Amino acid sequence: MSQIVWIGWSWQSQSLVCRKQIQEIVRLLLISDKNVLVLGAYGFIGAAVTRSLQSEGARVSAFVRSGKTGAQVLPGMTLVHGDLRTCLQPRDWNATLSGIDCVVNCAGALQDGPADDLEAVHHIAIAALGKACAEKNIAVVQISAIGASPGAKTDFMRTKVAGDDALRSCGIPLWILRPGLVIGQSDYGGTALLRMLAAVPLVQPIAYPKAPVQCVGMPDLCQAVAAAVAGELPQGTYDLVEDEPTPLSGVLDETRRWMGFPSALVTINAPGTMSVLVLRCADALGHLGWRSPLRSNAMTLMAEGVTGDPEPYRMATGQSLTPLLQIYAGLICSREHRLAARMSLLLPPVVAVLSLFWVLSGLLGLFGLSQATSVLTGAGWGAGIATASVVFWSIIDIALGLAILWRPWAERACLAQFGIALFYLIAASITVPGLWLDPLGPLIKVLPAMSLSLVAMGHVAEPLMDPDLILRWLHIIGACVLLGTGAGIAFFMLAAHRSRDPRFIAQTASTVVLADFLFTTTAVVLQPITGALLAWRLGWSFSEGWIALSLALYAMAGLFWLPVVWIQIKMRGLARLAAENEAPLPALYHRLFRIWFASGFPAFAAVLAIIWLMIARPAIGWG
Repeated sequence: MSQIVWIGWSWQSQSLVCRKQIQEIVRLLLISDKNVLVLGAYGFIGAAVTRSLQSEGARVSAFVRSGKTGAQVLPGMTLVHGDLRTCLQPRDWNATLSGIDCVVNCAGALQDGPADDLEAVHHIAIAALGKACAEKNIAVVQISAIGASPGAKTDFMRTKVAGDDALRSCGIPLWILRPGLVIGQSDYGGTALLRMLAAVPLVQPIAYPKAPVQCVGMPDLCQAVAAAVAGELPQGTYDLVEDEPTPLSGVLDETRRWMGFPSALVTINAPGTMSVLVLRCADALGHLGWRSPLRSNAMTLMAEGVTGDPEPYRMATGQSLTPLLQIYAGLICSREHRLAARMSLLLPPVVAVLSLFWVLSGLLGLFGLSQATSVLTGAGWGAGIATASVVFWSIIDIALGLAILWRPWAERACLAQFGIALFYLIAASITVPGLWLDPLGPLIKVLPAMSLSLVAMGHVAEPLMDPDLILRWLHIIGACVLLGTGAGIAFFMLAAHRSRDPRFIAQTASTVVLADFLFTTTAVVLQPITGALLAWRLGWSFSEGWIALSLALYAMAGLFWLPVVWIQIKMRGLARLAAENEAPLPALYHRLFRIWFASGFPAFAAVLAIIWLMIARPAIGWG
């Protein structure tokens, strides 16, 4: 009897495997001739759906806001550059939809912000898309959200259902998929929030622990999209959720266990007032461009629970979706997942500390101006130059402290903080080396701040920081240093010469020689390197007229600059000797000064001309 049962079970299992294989073959045949456009293609859901459809054999085009990010996240994929916020009329979609058989909309935003407009992205653009698709008989698969209804508490849900209704009114082939809490290899929104909370050591903070949550694994979501694109799934609206809900506390426990973090010693249920305070702070940061998973829309959704009806999808496909435990069993958690979760937890205080450090540094310099200036005057600086220097760099410090709070500038602000701090260390080591031995360690304390800036930069960076942008920034900074240092050196040397005081001239010339070594020499070396790399990456030829002329002018400026450096060193020595002997400046000094003065004009004019050529890039022919 047992053998008969085993044979029957084995036959059924083999039959099920065969049916799945046949379904996969049929889907492959149905999808392979489809031209599919995926909106929001490099997002959390969009990237997974795009790769899944491509692996199924579809000819996929990725609609992306940033071409560079799209190429980095989806290498080799056909990219269509566009922004839903500007595709608000049916005619805006005509060129994009040419040759397309099906559109999969994975685009979305959690909350309004500097880069996000919910009404435009979820409703107006999608309504225009539906009308354009109706004219061309193009099918649409809409990734919506469970709980989307006109009376929902959040504008996220209200705009989502407005987009759904607009598509329904167009009479197009339409599938509306409403996933629960999506769990995938990467994270975003609710999943990111879970991982961040799971990373808290020793204790487990949680709000709304009893809120019911139904999850869906990313593979199941991608499979549902593929079935819709292939036409296997009947048209309609489907909630993509597991059969049974789990309390939010249980989902968080499973997330913590999957990530390999030790169990919490105690669970802290956040009171309502604390939750409100947190989400208001997150919303305020949202206006500065920070897309925190703790913003009010995400917290409201969690408070209401994430639940749906799995029955329609089960009836249409004959199968249930994977439950939470099996979803996590099918995912791999590695060291980088734990590191990302911990850094998500630590990033807000890291950014706050950096901002506070730089702002306070600048304010202390301004309010303690006399004390800060005395350090420089004690090293031989003039009172005017010392005061101007302290005020200037204090303002720079405050600006960097504020810049890191604006999310679009955060990465560059971190890089600038590191560079300015490095400059402080080098300059202080040369002018006031005794600060290294100061009992309070003002220079030593800069080192951990520099390290913290690098750590923050790595975690506020946009996906794969644009190397062209870095090269442009470095090239422009180098040009500014050449121009600014040249003008500053000329001004201070001329002012010192007019004083006829050998001691003052010697002191000024010493500072000028040091500035030339630190700034001008560095810029002179780096400018051709960054320029050559930029030309290579952007496909510019060195034979182009404006580039060739810039190189010729650069060589001319160098021919005048090299003797000027030698003359400055020589003038410094003559002034020192005159000061020591309490004698007037010798005739050789005055002859050298006239040569130095005359040489500065062509060199400075050449740098000005090069900067104009950089900006204008005029078409210059050579006959």
